[in-house]
Amino acid sequence: MKEIKLLSAAWYKDEQITIEFPDSWDITVLGDQILPELPHTSIKEQIKNPVGSKTLNQLAKNRTRAVIIVDDLTRPTPADIPIDVVLAELANAGIPNEAITIIVGGGAHKPATRDDIRRKLGPNIPSSICVKPHNSHEDLIFLGTTSKGTPLYINRAVYESDLKIGIGCIYPHPAAGFSGGSKILVPGVAGYKTIQYMHDHLRGADHRAGSLDTEFGNEIEQIATQVHLDFIVNVVLNQQRQIAAIFAGDKNIAHRQGVEFASKQYRILPVKDADLVVADMYPFDADLQFAYDRGFWPLHQAKNDASKIVLAACPIGVGDHELFPLESAVRTRMIRRLKNFQMRDLKTLLYRIKSGRNMIKKKSLDFMMLTQGISEEELRTIFPNGEIYHQWDNLLLELKRRHTKPHVKVAVYRCAPFLIDLQV
Repeated sequence: MKEIKLLSAAWYKDEQITIEFPDSWDITVLGDQILPELPHTSIKEQIKNPVGSKTLNQLAKNRTRAVIIVDDLTRPTPADIPIDVVLAELANAGIPNEAITIIVGGGAHKPATRDDIRRKLGPNIPSSICVKPHNSHEDLIFLGTTSKGTPLYINRAVYESDLKIGIGCIYPHPAAGFSGGSKILVPGVAGYKTIQYMHDHLRGADHRAGSLDTEFGNEIEQIATQVHLDFIVNVVLNQQRQIAAIFAGDKNIAHRQGVEFASKQYRILPVKDADLVVADMYPFDADLQFAYDRGFWPLHQAKNDASKIVLAACPIGVGDHELFPLESAVRTRMIRRLKNFQMRDLKTLLYRIKSGRNMIKKKSLDFMMLTQGISEEELRTIFPNGEIYHQWDNLLLELKRRHTKPHVKVAVYRCAPFLIDLQV
């Protein structure tokens, strides 16, 4: 048997799993070239020598309150590593721990729990530093309406701090093109009304890893300028959830350098004619919501009669997203958008119709899922044609039943949420 070793259950186990195929099958692993981990000394050096910005030490002079925004557990960012360096820089600049707040920003997700925060930040955050989750419905300040019509609600603690630092991760994103940069502020610590308006009325990228210069992306950057996001630390991860590169400094300049790096490192040439496609969701496999949003794309590109397999441990279960709940029908989303329809939306009407059709098609996907955290009933509620397997051996038996010819062409997409189709 041919063995492929992968990682599973980000944030909970990060354990190695093995999948096997018959020796006669033709196996191609996409994204198998693992980027080297960046040494801690290099991480520190990059943060201390930012791009397009004053140093943190310089920015912190004469500031009285600092806020550090980090993404939540649905994202794979190992925030504990860069945050130690950031805290040391702030201490050197004379900002005491009591004047520092760490906000775990999850946008329209449920506020992070105490356990979520412990996993994300690690055990070394001093107790004198205030750490709290963002809630998109509470403790907000209204800053008026932008030129695009966006009602701007921002986390009050973030707005009232006079030094704002964001820590996030760069990877392909379906609406923004790429994550990272100013997204740590919006939608990271924005109010629900702000997040909803932008997603319903502003056009984003046409595909994963698409242009940053869209109506959606430009609005995010302009809001971040208005609210004074002073400094970002963005990481690019390897396939083992380790930091492979870091980009620190100006929210736009550093971010775009990171996007350029990620674009080159994550690009692969998909196998379009595979008989069997395996999409590995790590390190977005903590819940089904983000596994689906970020990593199902190889299945949608596979040929119709190919067997489609998803690897996602989902220790959190289905997960949640108030704006785009996975379990809600596409019809529910469309009704919400129709209720909030504005004349300016006519210019994106065809785009929205096409998007709705794609969502309906994706929900009818026929696939098999290897998981420990999702039940058959939960999966069938969302994907009527999905099948659950809890052991690879049982799934492999089904694959052998379906594919009886001696040479089966298999494409395994390691860390599919990171990978970018070279042909798009």
